[in-house]
This record gives sequence, structure tokens and C-alpha cells, in this order.
Amino acid sequence: MSVHLWDWQTPAPEACRGAVLALGNFDGVHRGHADLMGRLQAMARRLATFPMAVTFDPHPLHFLAPGADPIPLAALSRRCEWLQQAGASKVLILKVTPELLQLSPEFFFHEVLSGKLHARGFVEGPNFAFGKDRAGTPQVLQTLCEASGLPLEIAAPMMQDGDIVSSSRIRQAIMAGDVRLAERLLGRPHEAEGVVGRGASRGQRIGFPTANLEGITTLLPPIGVYAAWGEMEGERWPAAINLGPNPTFAEHHDKVEAHLIGFQGSLFGRPLRLGFLDRLRNVTAFPSVEALQQQLKQDIAAAQAIFQSNRSQSSAIKTVAAPQELRQRVEVVLNSTLRPILQDTGGNVILVDITEDKVARISLQGTCRGCPSTVMSIIMGIESELRDMVPEIAYLEVIGD
Repeated sequence: MSVHLWDWQTPAPEACRGAVLALGNFDGVHRGHADLMGRLQAMARRLATFPMAVTFDPHPLHFLAPGADPIPLAALSRRCEWLQQAGASKVLILKVTPELLQLSPEFFFHEVLSGKLHARGFVEGPNFAFGKDRAGTPQVLQTLCEASGLPLEIAAPMMQDGDIVSSSRIRQAIMAGDVRLAERLLGRPHEAEGVVGRGASRGQRIGFPTANLEGITTLLPPIGVYAAWGEMEGERWPAAINLGPNPTFAEHHDKVEAHLIGFQGSLFGRPLRLGFLDRLRNVTAFPSVEALQQQLKQDIAAAQAIFQSNRSQSSAIKTVAAPQELRQRVEVVLNSTLRPILQDTGGNVILVDITEDKVARISLQGTCRGCPSTVMSIIMGIESELRDMVPEIAYLEVIGD
């Protein structure tokens, strides 16, 4: 990954100068953030330069309101990984200090962004703010860019289920246990990552071994039993997760226990990543070990079914024979935005079908197949234009062969 850490009071890394920029915390890197990265990549292509996301660490509230900074949705390393998958060729982590937070928007723009980073342009969301007291609104940035002759694109907010996609909304969904809504807003399941520590081995003795995850620094859903996947060294298993205590055995401290369905071997000391798919039930005290075992069998069956459904969802989507006029309008957008770019590099795009939920499913052909960052930036970069020109279409989806 091309990730750089920078203290603004030092010279900017040479490799990070002259980019088009998108600045933000990008917590969770949700679908709205991915849309920005696609737009950023498109602007960079027009200006013959590279797209760079600028994020901040630690969170500004760490200094502005100690103790009030939110528990992150994702670790910084994961955030950087997702930003690059979404279209940023580089990620610059700007070290947050009390001095940085006192800079006026004008000083920050002229001395840091334009002066040291030599920014060539900007893409931001409608709620973007920068500088002391967040006084640098999109309108302020527009004025500064116009005076400096730099292009600026302020993206419209991305909507989902009638409301804006935002990190705050995702956080609220997770805290309410609605991990399915969080997945829709993120574009992927919410994750937690830690290292497997030693437990009481009670699960092993009753036939349901669990991995006790320690060192999690990101936001967890509330106490409950969840269907999930567990990932280790690039391989995934269906999983049932118990978040919270184990009242059946008079254990009342909260733990994260994951049963990886079908896994054989030792997990102790190994990093494990979990992806939350659905909430199954509350944590309950059972009258006997036998009653608990029966419930665990049901939990595992449900978790495995949800995992399989999630895995095969794209291939199981129902399609509808879209009217020829609708297909033609989608083709017009593809011809004006995507096909020329792909054809220049030996690729192409095929409109496969339009689902009954009005999702336009496309297939990438030739040299552009199989590149995650290209796929994501393509989806997010032209979705907004597609919705503007063909409002019947909900979004684009890239499918395999």
C-alpha cells in the first residue's frame, strides 16, 4: 500500500505532492466515501495526475474534547486499505496536533494544502469542514479554490433508505445491533479484529469451541448472539459470535467469543477478523448445559445459512426484462463515462441485466477485470451521474463472469 505519515510542519513527502485531494476522517470508508474516491480518481485522470486521500490521526476530538472522541468504526490501517481499493492511489495520514487544530482555514489551505502539498484540485462531500472551529465550509473552500484557480467538486450526499449515508448513522446502527443496516451503508459487513487469547475452554468441553478475541479497538455491536464470518490468513469460515457474558456458567464479564464453523486446529495467538452479518438473539441464561447445547446448535445452523445466503446473494438476485428504452439510457451513460476509458486500455463493459430492484449489473471485460480498486472506483465514480440521467436505476453492480 502507498501510505504516508506526515507532520504538516515538515516538508511534505515528495511522492505526495501534486495530487488532487479528498480530505476527511473517512471513518469506516462507507459507500459515500467510496463515491468520493471514484470522483477523485476521475478528476485526477482529467488533470493527468494522481488521486490522494488525506485522513487524520488521531481524531481531532482527541485534543478538542478529550474522552469524547468516538470509538472508530475501523482501524487506521484498514481505513487506508479501503480508501485505496476505492480509488485513491495514495493515502496521506496527517498527524493531528493541537497546533494543527488552531490553523485558520485560509492558512491551512495556502500553506499546507496548496503550499506544501501543491494540491491540483479537490473533491469533498457536502458536510466537509476544515480549519480552526471547523470554519472552513465547502463555501469557504470554493472561494479559496476559485481565487487559486483550482478545481473543486462538492459531491451530493449519498442516500440509502431515505437518509444520508454517514459514519454517524452507521455508528448508530451498530450500537442498536442493526448490523444489516450497517452493511447496507458500508457496502460490506462491519468488522472487528483482534488476537485470539486464552479462555476457560468451556466451549471445547461442551462440543462448541470458541476463540476469545482480545485487543479489539473498534466499535462493537451490543450484547447478543450474531451470525458472522471469521477470517484468518485470507480464508473465511461461517461463524456464530457471542458478545457479552455467559450467564449459564455464572460468568458476568463481557467477552467476544467466536465459534468458527468447520474450523479445525488451534487459533491461540493468531489474528482473527470478524464480519457481522445479522443479529440472532439476546444473551440468555439457560437452565442446563443440555438446553444451552440445543440452542447453540440452532445458532450455528442459522449462522451458517446466513453466511451462505450472504455469499451467494449476487448470483441469486432476481432480474427483470427491462424495457429497451431503459437499457438504452443506461448504455448512453456507459458510453459517455466508462467505455472510452476502458477501451483505451484494452477493456470494455457489458450491461448484463437490470434487476427487479433496478440495479444495473455490469461485467468488466479485457484488461480491466479483476482489479478491486478499478472495480470500486468505476462503481462509485459514475453512479451519481447514472442516477441523475436515469433516476430509475438504484446503483451499479459489477459481477463476475
